[in-house]
Amino acid sequence: QKVEFQQFASQPIENPSSSQGPLLITSNGGNVNLKKSNSLVDYSRSGSVVLNNDSVIRAEGAPNVLNQLVIPYGNQSKVVLADNSVVWLNAGSRLVYPTSFSGKTREVILFGEAFFEVSKNQKMPFVVKTTDLEIRVLGTKFNISAYSEDKIVQTVLTEGSVAIRRKNARFYEKELVLKP
Repeated sequence: QKVEFQQFASQPIENPSSSQGPLLITSNGGNVNLKKSNSLVDYSRSGSVVLNNDSVIRAEGAPNVLNQLVIPYGNQSKVVLADNSVVWLNAGSRLVYPTSFSGKTREVILFGEAFFEVSKNQKMPFVVKTTDLEIRVLGTKFNISAYSEDKIVQTVLTEGSVAIRRKNARFYEKELVLKP
């Protein structure tokens, strides 16, 4: 499952032009152009995906079926995940996420910048993976900037707490806990 997650995330994706608007790429390879520069993708209704409050597409049935949202420059998008966590994706960003969560963690992969408002679920921590870091939360509000062309990853916390760990950390390296 984690191998598939990484393979899906590492696929080269051509950023759509800003005039096309955000692009939703479904697990079966389908491309859905969201057309609006400020779009909404909502997975909170079981079995369906609501686009921009008007269009509905069927969500893949199996848990952990991966979709990704690609945001061109000059655009933004709001995503309501299946657990009711909300992600605001900034321009030039990409988010890889399952259509529904199962297992011990709720994992997403971020390339670029996003603000997260995570639903609390202590039994299933929320994990954001970037190229270099893993950020683990239980329920909080925070921003991550992890554009691949930047040499640093920044996290700004507004509520709750997060634990940050380098992806390839050695056994003796501890995670860093941030509080507002």
